[in-house]
Amino acid sequence: LMTCTLDADGNLSINGERISEKILEEKIISMKQSFPNMTFLLLIDPDCPYQHVIDMIHSVRICGVENFSFRMEDRQ
Repeated sequence: LMTCTLDADGNLSINGERISEKILEEKIISMKQSFPNMTFLLLIDPDCPYQHVIDMIHSVRICGVENFSFRMEDRQ
């Protein structure tokens, strides 16, 4: 399972470390080599612009991830 967070400004992070979309794609491709059936979970801030969400879904699909899930984070 790879979990990535998309914040209100459209920034990506894994384990609290901000990353670029290109680095995320590299990490996904690397992980898929070891775990071809990996699952990708995208946690989305409810204030994130919709287009950023669509862009992320597209990027993950281009990397060949078949098990993809996303959910909106609860407001605190």
